[in-house]
Amino acid sequence: MDQILSEKLNKTLAGKEFFYDFEIKERGLYGIEIIASAKSRRQNFLSLRSFLRNDDLAVKIDGISFPKKSGKKGLFDSEASWNGSELKGLNKTILFLIKLVPGKHQLNFSIEQEPKLENIKIFQIKETEISYLPQDNELPQEGNRRPWLAIVLCNLGLNFLKINASAKEGKKFLFFKRDDSDLKLIINGEIQKNKEPKSHKHWHWCGRTLKGESKIFEKEFSPKSDIHYIELWADRNPEVEEIKIGIGEGEEIKIPETIYPIFTLNDIQFYAYKGVKNDENYSRFDGDILEAVNHWNKFFFLQKYPPKEPLHPNLVKATIYIESRMGYGKGGFPDVMQVWDEANNTPQTIRNEQGYPANEYISDNKIGHMDYSYPKEWLPPKVETPKESIFWGIRWLYHKAQKSYGIGYNNLVPPIVREWKSWEQVIADYNSSDSKQEYQKKIWRIYKQGIDQDENILWGEIPNGFSIIKTLCLIGLLATAFWLGGAYGINFSFFCEPETKVCDQNIKDEYAPYYTGNTYEANQEVANIFLKNLEEYKKEKNYYGSVFQETVKMCEEKRCDLEFAAAFHFDQLVDYMKSNKQFLEATAIFDFMKNVQEGDIDNDGENEIIFIRKDVLNADYITIAIIDKINNQFKMIEKKMDDGCDAYAKLLDVTGDLQPEILLFMCWGREGYPLTIYQFLEDKSFKEIFNGEFASFPSYTLSDLDHDGRMEIRMEGSLKDAPRDYHAIIQRTYEYSKEKNTFIKTKETETEI
Repeated sequence: MDQILSEKLNKTLAGKEFFYDFEIKERGLYGIEIIASAKSRRQNFLSLRSFLRNDDLAVKIDGISFPKKSGKKGLFDSEASWNGSELKGLNKTILFLIKLVPGKHQLNFSIEQEPKLENIKIFQIKETEISYLPQDNELPQEGNRRPWLAIVLCNLGLNFLKINASAKEGKKFLFFKRDDSDLKLIINGEIQKNKEPKSHKHWHWCGRTLKGESKIFEKEFSPKSDIHYIELWADRNPEVEEIKIGIGEGEEIKIPETIYPIFTLNDIQFYAYKGVKNDENYSRFDGDILEAVNHWNKFFFLQKYPPKEPLHPNLVKATIYIESRMGYGKGGFPDVMQVWDEANNTPQTIRNEQGYPANEYISDNKIGHMDYSYPKEWLPPKVETPKESIFWGIRWLYHKAQKSYGIGYNNLVPPIVREWKSWEQVIADYNSSDSKQEYQKKIWRIYKQGIDQDENILWGEIPNGFSIIKTLCLIGLLATAFWLGGAYGINFSFFCEPETKVCDQNIKDEYAPYYTGNTYEANQEVANIFLKNLEEYKKEKNYYGSVFQETVKMCEEKRCDLEFAAAFHFDQLVDYMKSNKQFLEATAIFDFMKNVQEGDIDNDGENEIIFIRKDVLNADYITIAIIDKINNQFKMIEKKMDDGCDAYAKLLDVTGDLQPEILLFMCWGREGYPLTIYQFLEDKSFKEIFNGEFASFPSYTLSDLDHDGRMEIRMEGSLKDAPRDYHAIIQRTYEYSKEKNTFIKTKETETEI
């Protein structure tokens, strides 16, 4: 084994992914040695690093994952992972033996919490029999029954294995003299048993019986090509003197005529634009895009008749932006590529359901369903996360990209050939509507120029002038609320709501440390003070307004996000409520509790408390929260609104029964604050009686202009989903119908501008 690369990273990883790129000059067998550590949930809790969660780390090599031999899902439980519950902060070395072709290659690390990546080494291997010991982790650290070393053969044969090791009895150690050192060997999930009397049967090298002497394990195996796992678990610190591995030839590496590129994160355009409110991250799926693009590019370029050019991750990113605005658009999460639409029959086709063919070239002699290409770890096909949507969306792009031809009846008789469309045509074909060419132009403009359909600059230089959306926001900020009407005379006008700082470019400045990686420890410190103050909240008091003053003060000093810090314990405020007064006084000091309403919305003779809660972790939804007294106990009833990024509520009787309804003004990100009206029923459910989502940046006037005793809603806004070259103002009037208990449209006008 000749070392060709060595890098000491000593890096604590954060986020969800970390990429490491390297380049190989010669085709052949290589060893990739990675040393890393991970802490357990108990260690993280005691060090205030997380709420009872392990550090975990897993890696993919050029998109190849290493699942657990038992078939159990979850790469963090694999033999080739760093699992904090097992390692408890100690180092583990993994050596991957894999055949590589010349060119760029990539290690894609998946991360949970904050594991530590110590170093990476790469070896060129020219022998079929190798000797190996990890130089930087040769003697296991003092520890208790945990994985120390794993050797992974990737699509290679395992001919034989020889290990020479020793283990000491406990009395040879300075401390814990009754605890012997031991070494366990697991091969492809099977523990190699110890048959010696008085030994630990699951530990092949047992200090109690060996007493420091050496022992050799030697065994021959079938040379079948597969992913083979060799694991060594250490109890205390046994000594390994020799490891020899006989490697079979394995699968031949196929090199296409045109070497396919391995894209890296540096190849993906960073979208500097962050949406109307300056709080949307349009680069949040770059890692998932990169992994899926590299996987499918490699798959099809290694086949006969490869594409003329690879799919570029920037083209996929532009497609996701148009399809779902990176998941921020209504209905855009988690299916960010909008591939899993039952109405378009795409899920049925990908799943190979009867009556939904999707035949492709497989070989010169075979045409078959596209499922021949599905990796085992991605089965069954489903879309429950953005990562899955991107993976299957790219596979669907590759399906749309190819044509297969044979001869004879229906062109199905061999020999079979394959042709490829241009990616421009593929993007158009990805859309099934009549406006597919317009759709393709939108995506291609973002891909090539970085400008979206509303003239927002996603990447590249920003020209003079304002985008359409920003101009509308500017108008909204200058507009003031005005009051109109007859009997009710109430008007709500929201282009951009100043109260919630929709267009305030300085919104991030208030919470700069939080948005730029404010320490998790600071939030936990504040959370601990919150729990301390909660004890005062539980007591009988005449005034509760200063109970959480210490929490707020510390949060200001630490510059943390109070809503995030309090989120995990907020429900306890309801659990220990004795009156509305107690809750309202105590929470009035919180900056995120400014839009709180009180009223008898279920007509039970007692006021309920209504406020809005946000998804503080992902900003994927908002929740209408109602505190109601049920059987003399305060309970919180919630209605989740997916994809909402901001909202506020008002109470108003719009039906004339003296019982107020909930008027919810909710922002989806680009459409202003459409109004939805809910009734809160006696059975504690919500009934929608008005929905104004059909217009962008709407304003509303609530009145009784015809003096018939029934509320009217007059709405005005920009026509939503209009063709790009058509702009219009739409006006609608609705009147409440007591018979149907809903608002009925009575008038509509549309004026082109």
